[in-house]
Amino acid sequence: MSINVYAVGRSGSGKSTAVRYMKGLADERGCSTISIRDYTILLAMSKEPEHQAKFRPNNRAGFDILDPAAYDIALERLLEQIKYLENSKEYHIIFIEFARRTYKGPFEKLSEGLRNKDYILFVEANLEICIERIDKRTTGCCGVDQHYISDEIMTSYFSVDNLPYMNDDFAKQFGLSPSHLKAICNEGSIETLKDETKSYATIVFQAVDDQQKTVLRIKNTPEISPQLVKDIETENNKFLYNHDVIELEKEQVVLVGD
Repeated sequence: MSINVYAVGRSGSGKSTAVRYMKGLADERGCSTISIRDYTILLAMSKEPEHQAKFRPNNRAGFDILDPAAYDIALERLLEQIKYLENSKEYHIIFIEFARRTYKGPFEKLSEGLRNKDYILFVEANLEICIERIDKRTTGCCGVDQHYISDEIMTSYFSVDNLPYMNDDFAKQFGLSPSHLKAICNEGSIETLKDETKSYATIVFQAVDDQQKTVLRIKNTPEISPQLVKDIETENNKFLYNHDVIELEKEQVVLVGD
């Protein structure tokens, strides 16, 4: 069974950078990983006729979301992808990236898929820093990590500071062990982000190792042969038969006595 690592935080915070670094560390350990993100879902939705009205193209080949319902639809599709990948049992770690205004509501919607053995990596940075990073990454670049979000959307939808909530309340509300949640304020160097991510990755990798040991122990447990099952059932039946005979004899003794 896979371990899910949810990487969340406003656009430009550095969560995708942290995930790429963790994936690299996982590769070095021989862990199979895959990343899914709601941006690719939203991008596909922006081109679907029934959802196009929820989006507005911006001036750098990106899009802005006009209707918040788009986020809910994307989250439902994301949950479907999570379930599919979990059932495939092909990966040790599934990285799941998304950004929202706040995180209590989205994770309540994901509660069907959120398990107490999952992990949350929350990466945050000051709003102005995120806007500056988005501007730099989309200047002459393209790619899934270089999509542009307008200043208007950043200063309205992504203006909430979620760091206090994630630090103080999130784990308790969702029944997660505090060690499963890592909140990083990414306003320093890339080296600092990597150091904090690496310390968290160590915890995740230990969980992967423990899980694999459990799977191996189960696989190495000798199977009970059909004959042994039959013998056990026979002995159980004998015991039940003898027990019934004894109880019947007790009843007869009582009857005679009366």
